[in-house]
Parts: sequence; C-alpha cells; structure tokens
Amino acid sequence: MLNTPIGRAQQQEHRSASIQRNDSLAPSLSDRREANTRKGNSSAARKREKDRRVQRAKQLIIDYDNGWRPANKDTSGCTLYLDEYRQLLRDAKNDSDLNALLKDDIRYDYTVNNRGRGNKRANQFKIRMPTKIHEWLSHEIDRSIKKLLCDIENGTACCSASDCSVPYCTDEITKTIAKNLVPEGTATVRSSVRKESDRKHPDLSYGYYEHNMKLGEWNDGEASDHELSNEESNESELNNGKPKSPGLVVEVGWSQSRSKLQKKCEWYIEKSNGGTRTVVGVDLSEIYECYPKPKTRLEDRKKAMEKDVRTMVLATKKKKALGKIYVWRANMDICPGKATAVLTDTKIFRDENGKPTDGEALKLYLHDFISERILKEVGLPHILAANVDSKDLCRRFITAVIEQIPHDRLDEEEEEAKKMEKERNKQQEGGQRTAVLESEGEGGTHTANAAVDPPQASPRSPRIFSSSLFDCLLRSGKRRARTLIHEGSIDNLKPVAYYEVKDWLTGLFALGHRIAMFVRRPKDGVCAQERPNIRTCKYPAVRPSAVTEPGF
Repeated sequence: MLNTPIGRAQQQEHRSASIQRNDSLAPSLSDRREANTRKGNSSAARKREKDRRVQRAKQLIIDYDNGWRPANKDTSGCTLYLDEYRQLLRDAKNDSDLNALLKDDIRYDYTVNNRGRGNKRANQFKIRMPTKIHEWLSHEIDRSIKKLLCDIENGTACCSASDCSVPYCTDEITKTIAKNLVPEGTATVRSSVRKESDRKHPDLSYGYYEHNMKLGEWNDGEASDHELSNEESNESELNNGKPKSPGLVVEVGWSQSRSKLQKKCEWYIEKSNGGTRTVVGVDLSEIYECYPKPKTRLEDRKKAMEKDVRTMVLATKKKKALGKIYVWRANMDICPGKATAVLTDTKIFRDENGKPTDGEALKLYLHDFISERILKEVGLPHILAANVDSKDLCRRFITAVIEQIPHDRLDEEEEEAKKMEKERNKQQEGGQRTAVLESEGEGGTHTANAAVDPPQASPRSPRIFSSSLFDCLLRSGKRRARTLIHEGSIDNLKPVAYYEVKDWLTGLFALGHRIAMFVRRPKDGVCAQERPNIRTCKYPAVRPSAVTEPGF
C-alpha cells in the first residue's frame, strides 16, 4: 500500500504539513530582531542604573567634603554592588581629589552582602559621620584603658597574683603585652587582603604588635629584607592569611538600632576568625528616640539648650529609655576552626531617669585585647582590668548631647535650605518645559489642537478604544502625554506604531496617577460600556502594519 503512487503522495503530504508546522513554530526574522532590540535596551538600562549608583556614591562623598550632613543621623549611605564599588575605586585612581577623600578624609563602611528591608541588599556603601557622642564616649573608654597600660608599664598596677611579691604587678609577660598594645583609633578594618573587600571604621580599636627589632638594626630607616619577610610570614601565620585585625574594637551606636549594632559587632569577630577577640557595643538607640529632633531657634543658645535637654529628660522618663553596654567575645569551641561571636556581658549604665547606675559600666581584662592564637605564642598575662565607671560615662554623654544639639540644628537648617533650592530648581525647569511645549504646540509640527486618531485595530480584532474615550484621555494628559510619547522620554513609551497596544498602555500608566485614574473611571460623559476593563481585558496584539502612526 505504501509503495503505491497513492501511498507515496500521502507521505509527501504529511511531510510537507510537518515542515509547515515547524516553520510556523520557528521564530520569524522580525521576532528575532525585536528580541535582540529588547535585550540591548535592557542591558543599556542596567548600565545606566549602575552608572547612576556610582554617581550617587560620588555625590555623597562630595557633599560630605562640602560640609553637608544629614540632620540627626550618623551615617549616609546608598546601594552600591560589588562591580559598582570596583568602578568607584577605579575612578578614584584617575581622580586625585576623590582618591584623597576616600583614603584620608572620610570614614566609610562597605559591606557586600548588607541586607535591608525584605532581605534585599541595600546601603552597602555608608559614609560615617561621627558625632560628639561617638567621639566623647569612646574617648572615655580609651582613657580608662590607657590608665591601665600606663600603670602596668610603670609598675603601679595593683595585682593579687601569688607570684608578685609586692602589691603591684611585676610579671614580665604582662608588661610586655601592655607595652606592645597600640591604640589604632578609627583605622580601617578589612575582611580580607583584597582592596574591594568589606571594610569598617570602628570608633576605637587596639591592636597587638610585637617587633623584636632594635633601633640599631635599622639601616637608613629601613630593615633588612630577611627581617621583614620573617615578620610578614609570622603575621600571616598568626592570622591565617587574613589582614592584621585589632584585638579590641569599640562601637558606639547612636542612631543605629540594637540589631544593626549587634550585626556590626559580630562582623568584626567572625570575619577575622577570632583575630578580633573582644567587641564592645554602646547601645544608645532607646535614648536616641527621645533626642529633641524638632527645630528650635538658636538666637538664645542657652535657652534653646535648656528647653531641648528638658524635653529629652521628660521623653526618657516616659519611654523608660536605657543606656546599655554589650560585650561580645570570640569563642573557638562552638565550631572548631571557626570563631563565633558570643554575647558575654550586658550592663545598664544609665537608667530611665537619666541617672548613672551604681558600680562599673565596663570591665576589660588585659587578655581581651589579644586573640587566642597570639596568646599561645606570647603567654597568659596576669588578671588585670580596665574599669569604666558609670558616673564618668554618663557625665561624658550629657556633655556631648548638650554640645551636639547646636550642630544638628544647623544641619537641619542647611538641609531645609537645600530642599527649598531643589524645589525652586524644579519649578524653574517646569516653567521652561511648559514654555517649550507651548511653543511647540504653536509651531505646527506638534500642534496641541491637531486631531489625533486612536490606534486602529486589525479587521479581525474587536475595536479597542472608542473615539470619545481616547479624545477624553488626550484632553486629560494634554501636551504632556503627547510630548512624552513622541520624544520617548519614558523608555517603554514609544510611538504606538512600533509597539503593541499592551506595551503602549503600560507606558501610558507610567505618566502619572491622574491619567491612570481617568482610564479606570468614566469621565466627561464616557459610558462604562465604552471603557475597557484594564485589569482583566486582554488586548489583541496589533502589528505595525495594522496601526497608523499618530500625528504627534
């Protein structure tokens, strides 16, 4: 049967039918071109977005250099992904001023995997703007630490160890450790040796640096290559290839929430894998909510200060705001080979009445300044501690608040002036744009009163718009809608002749709430039957050949 002429004809018909079906399923040349065009537009849009974020980061740096500060905030940040951060560093190499600001003048934090609302990465790049509260509280803690180190070096530190024959510490290991502890202040702390790695700027830090080199061994201010290579190899071995980390870090959280402060403090310990052994977090977030944020006149400074402080005291009592100190320490036993930050101490140094609590606010032992790996090499010191009194810490805090309020008031005035200037610029630009549109409307090429026909559907498709609805829609948008469509000011909004009606409607909704609401509601005598259901109606695809280009 199959070898007969009739069978061969049927096979040929089946084969031709399958080829036609495959041809119909294969994408046409125009479809491929359209897909490539959309792909190119999306990549160009992504590049523009990346450039915009890099420029935003640069603008934050320039604003900080010009003296602008956000009112009542200690950080100013923006979203900056890793590739964009690398681009910022590359641009800084070619710009000496920007490079100097990044390296010397500003304190900024960068966290690649920083998470914001909805667990989305955001605000990876943050410029730190420390207030007097940050500086003075960290200085009070630093003063107690330096007192302990000086007493140990001078042999006047009280010690209860049995091997000390006198009431004062005479242990050589303890003195050596105290001598090699160096205050690093707000020096940069990195998570790895790569330049684009995560970095933080603490409010206070201490590191242990042991140099066996004597002054006589230096030749013209430089050490020999052999000595330097040994020192670098020891440093790399002690830190498992990671950069040198401070043993102690102090972070003062003012406008930061408690959770963000905890996350930042744990970062130092976990990223250094125990290189940072102790992190002290001063939590003032509850008191910050009571900080006087409304503006007050600075004509009579003393009167304004009294009013602000009185307002803050009353708000503190009402909300029962507390000043707390947390201490995290590295623990190597929970997960072998990996350090885990463990909260070991929690103390209240300022009660809800604004009074200091009894006793010590913070106690730091000498071994808190050194990691366990270094202690195994150096040896254990005697148990000596730096004590920070609650009264001294509260006194510093109150003085810092009184001195910080005038600066925040000035920052608020500058910020308000900046907003007003932006509004004036927008109004001027809007006036110029209106004048240009009116001139275009009178020119003849894009007249406002020109009759615009609605997009015509194909003969097989139902009518999409009634003429009355389309005319009312144009009257609602007026020249603004027409000009945006013609000029392509919105990326997805081009002349209707080149896009489907569905894409055209999507762009039209982006013009603003006014036009969108008009489409959804009957207006100017338009019947509900003539108005399409925007939410449920699926419009048929209209090819360019079936749509006449509007005469904009």
